Amino acid sequence: MPQPRTISRKAIVGMYRRGMTTGDIAEATGHTNSGVYKALVAAGVHTPLSPAECGKLAGNRGRPRKLDHDEIIRLHIEEKLSPPQIAKRLNYHRNCVWRVLHQHDAYQGQGNMTVGELREMRLLHTEHGIDAVEIADRVGRSAPTVREWLKRSGCYTPSKRVGKRKEEQGSGEPDVSMADLPSLLDSLPESQFMKVWVDRIVQSAVTDNGCADFSIRDLSAALKVVRRRYRKGG
Repeated sequence: MPQPRTISRKAIVGMYRRGMTTGDIAEATGHTNSGVYKALVAAGVHTPLSPAECGKLAGNRGRPRKLDHDEIIRLHIEEKLSPPQIAKRLNYHRNCVWRVLHQHDAYQGQGNMTVGELREMRLLHTEHGIDAVEIADRVGRSAPTVREWLKRSGCYTPSKRVGKRKEEQGSGEPDVSMADLPSLLDSLPESQFMKVWVDRIVQSAVTDNGCADFSIRDLSAALKVVRRRYRKGG
């Protein structure tokens, strides 16, 4: 085998242009993979690293790198390693690790909540109207954790039991319907009108006139539409 650094950059470029991979060139010349790559980049014939090229530079002679999905998921779930730590241990590119974890809905963020679990919680809450306490029982989490993650995803709405409890305690706010809007707009200051209407949307779904359920995320836009419509007289 030739001694390292005895092959010129021009020869390395010639090998690369004839179709040899960086791994093959490294094996033929005695250079390291990264040394071959740097020579090609310096000569202007190679683009910056891609995840596939990272696999080549890891010593697999340019063949596609086979990722151990089960091991990546095990290290993340059981040993609580982050994607960069997994990439360093298994000698993978970190983007490949991220891709595998998201492909299997196995990535855990803060609170060890996977993407799949969060998707299930959102579905139960938004599509089936199940409150945070019942969801917590189903997924094996605490109710505060479920509630916090639903809020982060922008789809949390307090249960109707919370609204009834507030009414029993005396919230001091009137019961508002769509038909009350014109008079409310005339009789209440803007800030108080906003508060009343926000409470109305949060405590129960808006179904008058065929309106769909509102999420907190849609609240601002919905208020603008409603106020503009009724101030114009219908």
